[in-house]
Amino acid sequence: MKHEFLLSLAAGIAVGAAVNSVQAQQPGYFGEISGPAEGSQFLNQPFMFAIDTDGDGEISAEEIDNSIESLSTLDRNGNGDLDYHELSGGIEKGPFAGWLRMLTAIRVIDRSGDSVISAEELQNAPGHLKRLDRDVNWKLTADELDDSGRITILGGVPNGQGEFVGGVVNNQGEVTNPIWPGEDDRQFEGYMLFKVTSIAADVQADNTAYLLDPNGKIVHRWEGYEGHVPETASVHLLENGLLLRQQAPGDWLELLGTQVGSYGILQLVDWDGNVVWEYERCIVGQHCLHHDIEPMPNGNILAMAHVAFSRDEVMHWGATASGPTVQFEQLLELKPNLEDGSTEIVWMWNSRDHLVQDVDPDKPNYGNIQEEIGKHDINQRRIMREHLHMNSVDYNPERDLVMVSVPRPSEIWVIDHSTTTAEAATSSGGRHGMGGDFIYRWGNPWAYKMGSADDRILGGQHDARWLLDRPGSGGHITIHNNTAGEIPGAPEPISWNLGTRYSSALEIRIPFNEDGTIAREPGKPYEGEITWKYQAYPESTWFAPFMSAAERLPNGNTLITNSHNMRIFEVTPDNEVVMDFVLEHLLAEELGHVGGRIWRTVKLPPDYPGLAGRL
Repeated sequence: MKHEFLLSLAAGIAVGAAVNSVQAQQPGYFGEISGPAEGSQFLNQPFMFAIDTDGDGEISAEEIDNSIESLSTLDRNGNGDLDYHELSGGIEKGPFAGWLRMLTAIRVIDRSGDSVISAEELQNAPGHLKRLDRDVNWKLTADELDDSGRITILGGVPNGQGEFVGGVVNNQGEVTNPIWPGEDDRQFEGYMLFKVTSIAADVQADNTAYLLDPNGKIVHRWEGYEGHVPETASVHLLENGLLLRQQAPGDWLELLGTQVGSYGILQLVDWDGNVVWEYERCIVGQHCLHHDIEPMPNGNILAMAHVAFSRDEVMHWGATASGPTVQFEQLLELKPNLEDGSTEIVWMWNSRDHLVQDVDPDKPNYGNIQEEIGKHDINQRRIMREHLHMNSVDYNPERDLVMVSVPRPSEIWVIDHSTTTAEAATSSGGRHGMGGDFIYRWGNPWAYKMGSADDRILGGQHDARWLLDRPGSGGHITIHNNTAGEIPGAPEPISWNLGTRYSSALEIRIPFNEDGTIAREPGKPYEGEITWKYQAYPESTWFAPFMSAAERLPNGNTLITNSHNMRIFEVTPDNEVVMDFVLEHLLAEELGHVGGRIWRTVKLPPDYPGLAGRL
């Protein structure tokens, strides 16, 4: 019976809430987050059957107190730990990596995030299970035991889509003819740095960062402390040898209500993992650091945060609709002091200061959207809890510009960093005279009513980066375009476009003038020339429904990370694949079960200063 369920789930999985017809018409829509599915089968797993001794679908106070003894019955090999095989009832992988950890009771006990409940974690199981009793009625009901919070697995996939969806969701990526690191001399020889988040659904992650040598062998790792790290966690090795990483103040339960990808704590750690600086910014319901970080040449750090506002405030700004709380975006430049551990915010930008609406002349932000091109139309898309959901930030020190990826409107925005914080809250000041308004935007002219839905190029994009080695007045950037197009002959799209879309990597030339301004014909949208593109053929062989990255390497190759299935591949400027493998397969022998995701992979050259004398 269990096997029949898992097979049907693998064929019929849909991640996130189903897309309704109105949402599907909105360019850039890439799925929404929902609560638990009614009648979810996640409760029907060996782990739950062991705890729920009377089989009534609820966990009583007595069953919680007896959970150590009850769960110990799953320990078939008698080693004191409950491994992945024992917890899953013999289904080694399940329909996708991390599926087992979407069971709330498992992830609240499994503190390390490795999908194994250790003997120590088992002894602490009753105390952690009690934390799920949010209504304090001394029992755990179905909604508390299956409150996936971030993401829900739904059934009911229309006929004809199962084989597409099952193939995409299955997170054990297959590469038919792998090309391993070091096997092709056209690869850029470098050390790969990444952070594995060994789960799914943004609910708990491993805290370890790894460094691989050019042949794919682990040569160093930085262990993190126990706690939650989101799937979007990344790491940067600075030239001084310190590692910049994201942490969180506790586990996923303590961050419920924050934006997907929230973490709240930044750290600098030395080669041995000792924390030399830490900054925390997270109050649930108010604000929290999330997603990307960018180290700057001056030693400062650019970070993103969401800031929550009430429905009344959002409606006052000219929105036509709003949920109870809406999270807008904030950019912070942090100046760390390694001597005393303090942090100074030296520059700030807020998206709420750069809104426009053409609905109500009696409310703030009223204007002509085509003329106020440096602002975001607050009504461009249906107001969601995460209004913009920025997911990457990058800095151009030569031009003193900040670029962000903004997937809700399917755009990248460029902001003048030469402003003061006061100027950044206005539409004047700074080198470009536009204050904190966007001096450039690209990817979807429909977002500012200078095009139709058919003009949209970007969809759910991530990892927009500056290329600083291009001569001439133009400025080049790269973008991982998650939803680049529709697979010919695919069925109608479902949530996350699983099984129906394909991805691409783009290089774009921004039309800078000699004086540093950006060319735009009056009354026309901003232009951007696609100077290079990679997409797989057939298209169905590469789709990254979320996260993922594309890094231009010093030899001109591009390193692409498919976060969804841990696939890493490298392509030449002529689009020849010279490296292609699944990271889990590479690490499995040394680390055992890995699973989960990686957001971004970075290749550091052998002579990188941060590695000097350390390997």
